[in-house]
Amino acid sequence: MTDDRDTPLSATTFTPAEKMPTESASPAVPRLKGWLPAGLAMLALLWVVVFFLPDWVANQPSPNAQESTPDPQAAASGSTAPPSNGVESAPAASTNPSSSGDARSPFAEAQLAKARRAAQDILQPLLELQEYLLERGVDRWAADAYASAVALAETGDEAYREQDFSAATEAYQQATLVLEGLEQELPEIISTQKQQVITSMEALDLDAATAAFEQLQVMAPEDTEVAELAARLATLPNLIEALDTAENLLETDLDAAVETATRAAALDPQHQAAATLRDDYRARQ
Repeated sequence: MTDDRDTPLSATTFTPAEKMPTESASPAVPRLKGWLPAGLAMLALLWVVVFFLPDWVANQPSPNAQESTPDPQAAASGSTAPPSNGVESAPAASTNPSSSGDARSPFAEAQLAKARRAAQDILQPLLELQEYLLERGVDRWAADAYASAVALAETGDEAYREQDFSAATEAYQQATLVLEGLEQELPEIISTQKQQVITSMEALDLDAATAAFEQLQVMAPEDTEVAELAARLATLPNLIEALDTAENLLETDLDAAVETATRAAALDPQHQAAATLRDDYRARQ
């Protein structure tokens, strides 16, 4: 039996072990364990800033508002505490209509607007009446009374500019009464002026008759009697000339004087002086 220990050992070739098969490789997944808490904290902080913080700030009372809030009891009694910043407060709202509109209540504003409309309503007919009388020369035949009405209206204008509409309305009403009185007197004044024209024509005073007629024509531009007086006034120069001629002929030629006086009276059949002189000359024949 052969001794194994006497058998020489042969070299054995080393073959690496084959890699054991493993499960198929999968994509690498980032490790989120460190980022997840930080992300949740950021979301929570963002929610606080966006949703909670604005409401909280809006509900906090302002320090200035707390200092300026008047005491309810003081407000009820009509007085307020002085400001704490040492600056004088603005004067209390005056009941004068000229005070600032910001200090007036809506009711006061409505009352002021109503008073303004009342002043405007009385002013419009006043202006129309003034225009009517001016067109008829009121400043010539009633200068003093008209000036008084204008002064009252100007007083109303001053009160209106100061927004004292009640005073303005009263002044406008007084001015209107004065002008209405003049309007009521106008027919009688026109009648007197007509008589003045006739008297001047009868006196053969051409200048006085012309001046009186010009004023009458302004006072009553649409009066039919004024048109008749205009026609008579147009013949007055020739009538005066004829009567002067007749008077000069009276001592030398009575018949010519009567004829000339008759022709003069025919120029204006309503002229009483001419008719009387004609009849007198005829009586002398």
